[in-house]
Amino acid sequence: MVALTHKSLLRRWRETGKSEEELAAEREAVSRRLRHIVKAMPCGIAGDQDPKERRRSARKDVRLKGRLLTENLSQVDCEIVNLSADGARIAIAEGIEMTQFVELTFVKSGFVRKARVAWGHNNEYGLAFAAGEQISVEDAAA
Repeated sequence: MVALTHKSLLRRWRETGKSEEELAAEREAVSRRLRHIVKAMPCGIAGDQDPKERRRSARKDVRLKGRLLTENLSQVDCEIVNLSADGARIAIAEGIEMTQFVELTFVKSGFVRKARVAWGHNNEYGLAFAAGEQISVEDAAA
């Protein structure tokens, strides 16, 4: 990816031999892509919809025991408050340094799912399961 700072553009210009105009065009193309990504709504849903309707699948209250493993290898017990095929809401009793990606283990069933932390507030977090990591509520509770 092209760096967006002026100094890095000058360094790249010296290294690649590209003209300043070519590098400026690259920078603008990357900026357009980044703006598009930042403006994108989760799941490709338009921004004028009710946030509750943005989910691809319905959530169900489950109150299951879980275990969270963060990228920095911190482990903490959690409660899986609600669950859908695509994600979960969890609550933790203790503060941990939350990372962007985690693994969630469903204690009762033993299922493990990789997830991205979509949001966090106080001791609750919303997880979005990675592609191919979906789970049915029935399997998780088994």
